[in-house]
Amino acid sequence: MAGDTDIPKNLIRIIHTLPVADVFRVLATRPDGLTVSEAGENQSRFGPNALQKVQVISFAQ
Repeated sequence: MAGDTDIPKNLIRIIHTLPVADVFRVLATRPDGLTVSEAGENQSRFGPNALQKVQVISFAQ
């Protein structure tokens, strides 16, 4: 069920306005989530589901 298309940038701005069924379709998922196989395919395609660490420089010390 993993989608083969990337989400257009303009859709990201309005996705919260779509009916839930359309969001699932656009994101190529479903209410019960992805299967282990689908999650593995997505991880291979997009990389790990992790945030990048960003170094913050603070002027107030």
